[in-house]
Amino acid sequence: MLIRTFFIIFHILSFSWIAAQNYFTTPYSRYGLGELFENNATRNAAMGGGGIASVSTFYWNTQNIASTARLKFTTAETGIYTQNLHLQSRISSNRLFNTGISGVQLALPANKIYCLSMGIKPFSRTGYQLEQRQPVDNANFSSLVRYEGKGGISEVFVGNAFQINKNISIGVQTGYLFGFITNNARIFFDDSVKAQYATVYRKTNYQGLMWSVGSIYDAKLNSRWQLRTGVSGTMPSTIVAKRNIIYDNASLIDTLITIQKSTVAPFKIAVGWELENIKGKTFVLDIQYQPWSQYDLGVNERFQDWIRISAGAEIIPDYGSIRSYFKRVSYRLGAFWQQNYFLPSQNEQAITTVGVTLGTGLPIKRNLSRGHFSAEIGLRGYFPQQNLKEIYAKCIFSITLSDKWFIRRKLD
Repeated sequence: MLIRTFFIIFHILSFSWIAAQNYFTTPYSRYGLGELFENNATRNAAMGGGGIASVSTFYWNTQNIASTARLKFTTAETGIYTQNLHLQSRISSNRLFNTGISGVQLALPANKIYCLSMGIKPFSRTGYQLEQRQPVDNANFSSLVRYEGKGGISEVFVGNAFQINKNISIGVQTGYLFGFITNNARIFFDDSVKAQYATVYRKTNYQGLMWSVGSIYDAKLNSRWQLRTGVSGTMPSTIVAKRNIIYDNASLIDTLITIQKSTVAPFKIAVGWELENIKGKTFVLDIQYQPWSQYDLGVNERFQDWIRISAGAEIIPDYGSIRSYFKRVSYRLGAFWQQNYFLPSQNEQAITTVGVTLGTGLPIKRNLSRGHFSAEIGLRGYFPQQNLKEIYAKCIFSITLSDKWFIRRKLD
């Protein structure tokens, strides 16, 4: 059975998780906790990232824990993603490629009203290499500064969802954050008399607990249309950051400083709507907000409120078609606008990202499982004009395995 093979995949990917997340992502991952990973299943990612109110009997929806209460089958999902990135600054441009694991998760509906879920997923990622040449005050030579960083934060979670009645479902999820991020800076002085350098190595280990709650309400508009409203929230979370800093100078003895700081990550609130037709048409709209301007990481950085607006649609021509495979395929598209949480400098304005998405859901013959593909093309730093601009193309490939467990056998 397909679902049994998931456990093999789960163990393989879990052991390789940390190593797989250390790759180049974006120079903007230098700030804060790195580039925050969007909490999207592949289906939602193809619909602009929307899905706070999405439900299904065999689709995984990671954006609202309450949605798992509607699952009727044991459901597992895992996948990988790839990203091509084109960087453009005022003086140069570059192309980069990275790949990683999008997540590993499993949902176990125990009965008609309760579902247990668990898994591991990336929370943030860091990976960059930068160089900057600067003049030295009161000197006839300059310095070359090299910045580099890598690492990421992952989240292991356990969720519980309940179907209160035919219209209302609720859920609560507990997550444990863990991981590390290294941020190094090395300065080379072009002194004609002697070569000099200074290096700062900074490694920060993170850990903390996160609590999320969610609810979904169904309202039947008429015999054809159903409107769902979903609300999801993440409670303020205490994150413990232990930072080791090593100062290395060509003429001095290395110095090690250890700093431990507890900080409170801001709450997050999201609301979404899903309009579904019995003929296989679905439309979603989400609004999400997180006040990162209240966050203090203790590294002399500024943050701003994170906002995301997503919209998307899915069309299934004929889900029950026997003669045509392509009529059972799901066709998805969407768009989004996002204000990122980091501010690179005191003078620059907010960094925004806009993008369009599309994808498909491919049924596996004689099975409830499906393969998923989504593609996203986005612009970051173009609106308004910034010193560093990005054009990226991201693809996600995943598989959702569905099977019936906990069947009570009947004896004649």
